This record gives sequence, structure tokens and C-alpha cells, in this order.
Amino acid sequence: MSQLPYDVTKEQLSQAFERYGPIEELHLQMAADREHTKGHGRMVFADERNARRAAVQMQSYVLNNMPIKLTLGSEQRRGQATRYDVVMLRNLPHDASEDELMKVLRPYQALRVGLPRSPVTQESLGYGYVRFGSAEAAERAVRELKGTSVGGRRLRLHVAEPKKHHYRFIV
Repeated sequence: MSQLPYDVTKEQLSQAFERYGPIEELHLQMAADREHTKGHGRMVFADERNARRAAVQMQSYVLNNMPIKLTLGSEQRRGQATRYDVVMLRNLPHDASEDELMKVLRPYQALRVGLPRSPVTQESLGYGYVRFGSAEAAERAVRELKGTSVGGRRLRLHVAEPKKHHYRFIV
């Protein structure tokens, strides 16, 4: 978990996430004064399936007026799997937004959308990446979303393989 409010408590997090199943461990990184968090922490669920469900459904959950960011522990250990859970989107409209794409992709367990933008105009460069909850979800999205239109343009999707200086900095 990251981008947590500095005044968040373990009790608030437990209450927000308890509907996804038992939480085995909850750790908040505390500042030196021990009164405030550093804005990140770690939560361990008893069941991996519940953790994935919570990560998808609680992504950008607003807590104390701040949207929180969630990543699965398995996402941090990239390179072990031979199947990939990131999909490259092409032929996007230049005015496409992450929120607009998440509305289309959320039913497929999309966790995050990243759109590279022009540094001058802040417009989308016409492509982007989506991280899904699993490789199966990514493959299902590629199969079922072929030909889907966003902003009047037909999306082209394919499973992305990690490369140096590729999508890992975007999603």
C-alpha cells in the first residue's frame, strides 16, 4: 500500500478491508515521531484470492480524502513468471484518460492503467499499458476486447512482455 494519508490508523485500514476476508498482518511504516505514518505499509490476507480481489476493488479507494494505491506482493517479484499480466493498448485517442479506460477494463480485473503523455501538451501518445490481476485475466481481456471502440477508435491489444525501460515505469 502506498500514498496513504499520514494520519491513517491501523483500525481505519482494518475496517476498510475487513470485508475481503481475514487480515493476517497489517504493518504501517511510521515516521520518526511515531505519531504519523510515512505514507506506506503492508497488509497480508489469509487467502491470496481475497488479496487479489481487494487490490482490484479497493484500488484508488479514498481514505481521509486521499486515494490510496495498492500493489500485490507478487507484482513486486517480476521475472519469475513466463506468462505476463500486462497488456499493451494501441490506437488510443489522444484525449483518452486513465479513468475512461478503467471503466472499460475494470470488469476484467484491471488494476492500473498507464498512459505515456507528451511532456508539452499532456496528451496521450496513442498507446498505453494495463496491469491485470492475473495472466488469465489479461489473456481474457485481449480475447474479449478485440474491436472495442474507445473515443471512436478501435483498440488493438496484445500481451506485453517486460523489457528494459518498458512499461514497468508506467504501470
